[in-house]
Amino acid sequence: MDLSVMTVPGGTGGALGFVVAAIGGAIWFIRSAWRRDRVDGAESKAQIDIIERLSAQLDKANERVTLAEQRADLAYKERNDAYQAIGKLEAKISALEMQIQMMRERFDGKAT
Repeated sequence: MDLSVMTVPGGTGGALGFVVAAIGGAIWFIRSAWRRDRVDGAESKAQIDIIERLSAQLDKANERVTLAEQRADLAYKERNDAYQAIGKLEAKISALEMQIQMMRERFDGKAT
């Protein structure tokens, strides 16, 4: 194809302007697509980071709950053991009171 025969509006300068505009537009399009991909990648990385942090916080919270439950179980066991010891002591006190009552009755009977 003979370029001298080609008629372009604006002549050679118009054709050169058209080529520069096309190349510039292609560069702008590629650059914007590349930036969009980088932004999407950064957003994905940020979302992954957020999920990892939340997961770590959940693990810590679960550990705290487990520890609190263990402490509560230990406290309940100690309380129940104390109730049992108090019950045994009450039984012993009752038996001692009965023995004291019996001894008083004996001494009162001997004294008269």
